[in-house]
Formats: sequence, structure tokens, C-alpha cells
Amino acid sequence: MSAVSAPDHVTPSDGIIMAYARLEERADADADAAAELDASLSLGAIARASLPAILNNVAAPLAAAAQLSCVGFSFAAATPTVAAYAATNAVITFVASVANFVIVVTMAKAGHALGARRWDELWLTVLSALAAATAVGAACALALWLLRQRVLDALALQTADEARQASAYWPYAVLRLPPLLLLRAASGALVGFQHLGVASALNALAAAADALAFFALLVTAAAGLPAAGAAVAATSALAAVAAVALVLALPPEAARAELRRCRCTGVPAASTVELGCASFDVLLRSVLLSGSVLSLTFAVAPLGPAALAAHAVLLQLWMVASYAADGLADVGTMLGSRLLGAGQTARMRTLTRHLAALGVAGGVGLALLLAAGREAIIRAFTRDEASIALLAAAWPLLCAVTPVNAIVFVYDGLLYATQSFKFIRNALALGVGLIFAPALALVVSVHHTLLAVWMAKVALNVWRCSTALFRIHGQLWKSW
Repeated sequence: MSAVSAPDHVTPSDGIIMAYARLEERADADADAAAELDASLSLGAIARASLPAILNNVAAPLAAAAQLSCVGFSFAAATPTVAAYAATNAVITFVASVANFVIVVTMAKAGHALGARRWDELWLTVLSALAAATAVGAACALALWLLRQRVLDALALQTADEARQASAYWPYAVLRLPPLLLLRAASGALVGFQHLGVASALNALAAAADALAFFALLVTAAAGLPAAGAAVAATSALAAVAAVALVLALPPEAARAELRRCRCTGVPAASTVELGCASFDVLLRSVLLSGSVLSLTFAVAPLGPAALAAHAVLLQLWMVASYAADGLADVGTMLGSRLLGAGQTARMRTLTRHLAALGVAGGVGLALLLAAGREAIIRAFTRDEASIALLAAAWPLLCAVTPVNAIVFVYDGLLYATQSFKFIRNALALGVGLIFAPALALVVSVHHTLLAVWMAKVALNVWRCSTALFRIHGQLWKSW
């Protein structure tokens, strides 16, 4: 007789009573689990969960901001060096951002498979993302190396000093791409596994190592931009190896045994095709979005080194503020995809409302901080008076759009959780084609200033905000 069998003397009525008792115990356990889940969706719980996500997202932009500050204060004539650094990094950032599909699709698909307890699909998603990141990183690095002179010529840098420094720094900046993309893909897998704290700690340590290596070579050793770039590439490679090791060592607790036995043989071909289609949709979205950012640099470069240096500072602060809000987006993707995978649509509404409230509050708070610290922040990046004047003129626009950016990033995370990849692609294509590109062309031909160039980018983000709100609240909300 098994341990769970009823004793021989139990009557049928006793058996019914025992069965009801077991059902009541199960109902109590389900009620406790539901209460715990509801508690995890409270404003306070989401805010606490977002802190490691914010650290995870803002670590790299903060390290890049620190590097930009180092460049601005490490040379007697810093403005051409800042311009060369900014132009090169704009191209590298474009390529890295285009490959962002390996992160967001991994997070969304892994979280959804985890919620639905489809272990084969979960493992397939992660391994495919790591392989894609490695291949894309290597291919992009090779392409940028072969096309380096054409890209630098297209940037139309205004002085020979800018062009010389950008050309010297280029190979080492390109060298960082493969490990950077692999690190991002592995981080996305860890977040999809619900190991947000681990991913945050890893990215914070990697960012700190990048900044310290850059400072040591550029400032302490005065070895120049190429040596500093090589040091950052080395630290990125070490971080990527550590990230992959963590992914392989830390599968989700609920799926640990299944994942270790899994060989992905049970995954239907349709799931693989669906993963590829989702990746393609997000890839096109990344090309459009990152292309809009890169085109700003191409539009600003002819205005001279002072404008390009000011543009670099604006762009870096834009990224830091936006990626701080992106921490909330990661929580939305991580929790939202799992809720939808488990069919918890009513709780998805609660998550959406609370994330929206936190996004608005965070965006307004960041805008107030930028406004209050304008002088100190500007002078932390540059000593050039022409660049300072340009930054001061553009500062009100940066502050005004920060809350809008926060909403855009938060709702991007929710859109990924709902796997609205085609909608994101189409909405951004319309925004770039009908709003951003015509506005930028008009600015360059009629009123070519740094502030006017940035207004075209702001118009695109207002469009993105509107379409994201429409998708969530106008289309999906009624089905939840």
C-alpha cells in the first residue's frame, strides 16, 4: 500500500470527506499563492523589484557618461577628442542597439515559456539568443572594420584632428562589439530566468570595470584613446564569459531538472519559426530606432566639433534618463510575459497601471533633477564655452521630454510582454518615415542647428508614446 492510499477501514463517505479535505488544502495553497502574487504586484513591490532592473539598465550608460567626462577633461584641447570619441561611439552604439533584438526577444519569450512551463522552448530561446549574439557581433565587427574609412568619410568630421583621432580609436572600439552583444544576450536570458538581481550585479560590475579601465589608461597612464578602447574591450570579454557561465549554471528553480535533461527535441518547428519572426520584427524596429539616433550624429557633425561635443553630452544624458526608466520596462517584460503565459490577464491590468504610475513619477523626478542640476551637470562634461552655450540652449527640451521618454520605455516593456512585435515594428516605421525623416530633412535644409535637430527626435518619441498607449489601452486592455 502506498503512503497516500486510504486505510482499509475507511468508508466511502470517509473517502469523500478526505477528498474534500485535500481539495480544501489545495484551495488554501492556491489562495496563499494568489495572495502572494497580488502582493508582488503592489506599487511598493514593483518599485522594489525595479531597483535592480534600473541598475541593470543604467550601469552601461553611466559608465559611458563617465568615459565621456574623462575624455572631456583629459586633454588640453579636448573638444576635437570628444568629437572623435562621440562620432566613433555613435556608430558602435548604433550597431549594438540594432542587435538589441537578442535581448528583448529573449526576455519576452523566455518569460512567457517559463510562465507556461514549456521547458524545451525556454532552453531553445536561450541557446538561440546566445548563438545569434555571437554570430551577429563577429559579423558586425568585421563589417565595421572593412568599411571603416567609408563610414568615417560619411561622418564628415570637420577637422583633420577629429578624423585622425577617430581613425586611431576605431579598431579598438569595434573590437568590443562581439563580447558586448554576447553579454547583453546572456543578461537578457538571466532576466527571462527571473534572475534580475544576478543580471544587475553582473552588469554593474562590468560597467564599473569598463569605467575604471578607461580611466586608468586614458587619465592615469595618459595612453590615449586607442589603449583605453582596448582595455574596455578586454573587460567586456571577461564579463561576457562570466555571463554565459551564469546562464548555464542558473536555470530557473522550477525548471532546473527539466532544463538539464532537455535537448530541445520536443520543440515544434512552429516555435522556432515564431522565434525567428519575432527576432526579425524587433531587428527591423532596432534598425529604425537606432538609425534615428545615428542620423542625429550625421546631421550634427557638419556643425563643427563644439556642436558634436554638445550633442554627445545630450545623447548620453538622454540615454541615462531613458534607461533608468527602462528598468521598469524590464520588470514589465519579465512579470508581464509570465502573467500572460499563465493566463493571469486580470493581474496584467494591475501590473500595467502600477508601472505606468511609477514611470510617470520617475520621469518627472528625473526631469526635475536635470533642471536643478543643469550647471553642475554641464560642467562635469566639458570646459568648452561654445559647447556649454549649446547645451544650455537645448536643456529645457531635454527636461521637457524626459517624462515622455519614461512612458515610452515603460510601455515598450509591456508591449514586449504582450509579444506585440509586429505592432512595434510597424508603428516605428510609420513614425520614422512620416515624422522623423521629413522633419530632420527640413531642419538640415532650412534651420540647421543642434536644437532643431533634436526637436525631430523629440517628435518621434511623442509618436512612439502615443502608439504604445493606443496598443495597450485601446486594443489589448479590453481582452484582459
